[in-house]
Amino acid sequence: MRTIRRIWWSVMGALFVAWFVAVPNRVEIVAGPAFAGMIIWFFLGTFFSRIIGSMIVSSIRCQGCGLEIPAVTRWRVGSFTDHRDRHFLLAKNPVDGARLGHIDCPQCSCTIIL
Repeated sequence: MRTIRRIWWSVMGALFVAWFVAVPNRVEIVAGPAFAGMIIWFFLGTFFSRIIGSMIVSSIRCQGCGLEIPAVTRWRVGSFTDHRDRHFLLAKNPVDGARLGHIDCPQCSCTIIL
């Protein structure tokens, strides 16, 4: 979930900088859309960050042993095991809405924080 937070904050930061630079310089053509973009991104940004992140990340590397784990597989979230292959950023438990926050490496049992 760190990947999603990084994407969310980088886009929000870019929109804030655009707004912050445009307001004192009285560039209304940039300030208005930047402010509207910040509001829209605040509410819908997590959804789009998951999609963007799933396009960028293709595998996960274990810090302990260096094993590469594919990002798309059948994930187990809590007591729910998914019925089809999904990207780890898009995996969700339908019962309580929990997301995948960490996994254990199958080779060395090290915890990999996502």
